[in-house]
Amino acid sequence: MKPVQLAIHSTVHSSEEGDGEVIEQQLEGSFEERDRYWVLKYKEGSKESSDQVQTTVKAGSDEAIVIRQGVVNYRQTYRLDQKTYSRIEIPGGVSETEVETLEYDREKEDDGGNIRLSFRLAMGGEAMGSYLLHIQWKEEA
Repeated sequence: MKPVQLAIHSTVHSSEEGDGEVIEQQLEGSFEERDRYWVLKYKEGSKESSDQVQTTVKAGSDEAIVIRQGVVNYRQTYRLDQKTYSRIEIPGGVSETEVETLEYDREKEDDGGNIRLSFRLAMGGEAMGSYLLHIQWKEEA
């Protein structure tokens, strides 16, 4: 896997109104191009903290899979114009998730690329809002 610098931009709209909550992170990670997927791996949270989460993003031509392991655990598949189901484990317990993928795109350049994913999330049957995840990566020189 090649070391990369990641810029992660997340926007969460808990209602249809307003600009939403924006979360931006600059992280170090790794990238590998496999047969069916581009694979990005990175860790979120401080190294000294027990709330660190290992995230793996597998970006295929027609689907993305996000796997998170740590204080939050889940494996969610995103397919354009489809609803997919999963389970999320958080410190408060386990909940069923339903995701409707609205937008998915991936692009690769010589020394990096980006993944864009937009979806609606429901947990335990309750609408949680819409999410936009944009991940850009650049190979380290």
